[in-house]
Amino acid sequence: MVLMDKLKRLIKRIALSLELGRRISLNLLFLGIVGSVFWFLLADGEEDIEEKTVLVLTLQGRLVEAQTDNDQAQWFLDWFDDDKREVVLPTLLQSLRDAAKDPKITKALLLTDGFEGGGLASMDELAKGL
Repeated sequence: MVLMDKLKRLIKRIALSLELGRRISLNLLFLGIVGSVFWFLLADGEEDIEEKTVLVLTLQGRLVEAQTDNDQAQWFLDWFDDDKREVVLPTLLQSLRDAAKDPKITKALLLTDGFEGGGLASMDELAKGL
């Protein structure tokens, strides 16, 4: 009888410990979600650009005229599949034009480590855009 009482108390303590761990972890998860929502709501939309800023563009993949995959799949493929990465020429040229109009941006740096290039016409357009 004494052994059964000790066993019951042990099982009860284990159950209470598991319940406490569950409550703590769920409360921390809830506080993390609430904190993230407040952080996103209170964060500034855009950061100020300082004087004499350099625009850094990392070109990875093929240079194409239009994106071959839809946008929802492209961001996922960019993370995992290096063969499917694409640099969309009109988007790149628009970024360069916007940087040229901004008086705070003085230089553009193109990082071409993973850049595969494109057709002659696309490369010529990129050269003219630069």
